[in-house]
Amino acid sequence: MARLLGVSSAHISQLRGGLHMGELKCYELALMLKREPLELLSLNRALRSKDRRLQEYWLEVHKRSQS
Repeated sequence: MARLLGVSSAHISQLRGGLHMGELKCYELALMLKREPLELLSLNRALRSKDRRLQEYWLEVHKRSQS
């Protein structure tokens, strides 16, 4: 996974531990997984948002992107 994404194995461990992924890596991962990039990008934004309203907004975008 680390090699495919062009990151260190330590970075993958951090992601698995709950740290967030940057937008470019989310986009690249979505393309590799043949998924709609907005699906991963919106979920990433929701997880990173500190404001509840923004979290709810990005989760709604995420739900719509899965349709």
